[in-house]
Amino acid sequence: MHWGGNAMGGFGVNTLTTGAFDPLSKQPELKHAVVQVETLPASAELVCMRRAEDGGGQDLLQSLRPFLRRLDGASLTLAGRDAAVVIFRARMPEPDAALLDELDEVLGLVAHASQVLAFSDQQTGVSKRARIDGSALTGLRLYGETRAADWLQGLLESGSDIAPLRRFLFAPLATPPVGQLQLGKVVCNCYNVSETAIREAFARGESRAALQQRTQCGTGCGSCLPEIRRLEASGGK
Repeated sequence: MHWGGNAMGGFGVNTLTTGAFDPLSKQPELKHAVVQVETLPASAELVCMRRAEDGGGQDLLQSLRPFLRRLDGASLTLAGRDAAVVIFRARMPEPDAALLDELDEVLGLVAHASQVLAFSDQQTGVSKRARIDGSALTGLRLYGETRAADWLQGLLESGSDIAPLRRFLFAPLATPPVGQLQLGKVVCNCYNVSETAIREAFARGESRAALQQRTQCGTGCGSCLPEIRRLEASGGK
């Protein structure tokens, strides 16, 4: 509801609900609309990420925006706190090698570059690229199989040494291998606090007030407070 053409392709959810809006703030009334949800057969997912060390990723965002109009369900967002990570997501019914090559060029993921790892399975259509600069993962493109996207995003955001995880970069794993880095999804985007960190705090008996004082989670926009309370109620389990 907050996105426009610079961040997504097609129409937003606003077009499926009431057109009423507040006369002063112009905020839509869609939060109170009654909806019916049905399963939509989804085509193969495409996830692209690139860590932007300088300029907050604005040049890369500008270069990726034309792709919003060329792919279904496309979105373009920023993540990360210490360094911006540009994230492009879309759906692609059939592998389009030429289009993937265009994206790889924009993202600095061309196959012949020494920093780039590549994987391709002609039978399944799965195609993946990863860029490593020094010891850090700085770029990623997954098509056809994207289970690892969430924890790989954490690696891009943190700039951590990926040596222990390098051989798992293209593995279809929804979580990092046991005994390896456990990043978890980010619950508090304002202060980049992960679900793993919050669970561990509650599991060792830390109060919500103490957690918030230490990490600032939930003290920014407040949208993560329901999730923090849920984790607190579960005792971090």
